[in-house]
Amino acid sequence: MNKNTKTYYSQIRSDVFNMICDGQNKILEIGCGQGKTLQLLKKIKKASFTVGIDKHYPSIKYAQNIIDKAICCDVEKENIKLEKNSFDYILCLDIIEHLHDPQIFLTNLKSLLKLSGILIVSIPNIRNIQILKNLIVKDSWKYEDKGILDRTHIRFFTKTSFVQLTDNCGYEMIKYKFNSPELNRPTRLLDLISGHRLAPFYIVQHLFKFKLKS
Repeated sequence: MNKNTKTYYSQIRSDVFNMICDGQNKILEIGCGQGKTLQLLKKIKKASFTVGIDKHYPSIKYAQNIIDKAICCDVEKENIKLEKNSFDYILCLDIIEHLHDPQIFLTNLKSLLKLSGILIVSIPNIRNIQILKNLIVKDSWKYEDKGILDRTHIRFFTKTSFVQLTDNCGYEMIKYKFNSPELNRPTRLLDLISGHRLAPFYIVQHLFKFKLKS
């Protein structure tokens, strides 16, 4: 992995904070890195107990000092040994695309959520215009050290395909938002003329909030 390892594992995902209610929440993050997102969630009183899982041992060693429980584990090769039906929130932020079998993972993950629990997921958008342009115009599908075509990504999703996957796994989407760069004026005008059909192609990252199906 030719990434800036320190930066990669120390990210704080404040973009999902408004999807989490204030309160005494027990929160699990899969792929927590150094645990800094969980640390801040507790500091701003959105969590009372934080658990992080990551297979990167140096990051977990760091996380052990700043969150309540840090576990070094490869979630596709080992069972997650945590109490069933105990979490108010589970975060999977840019994790699903790294998994060989997301359907099995997401199905098994349900057992850790309370009946009223929430799953928050972010994934890169393979329908992004730059990806499509390179593929269609340049006949190029080039993996990179980071971004949508990160060379460690195994699975790729559009918004629709991911919602279908989670529906099959027993989840219901209750909130959606996205991250995208600010469009320049000509592009905004074209988007307006097109009935806002253009803007979705500039989305870099989808963010979802799910509850368990009743």
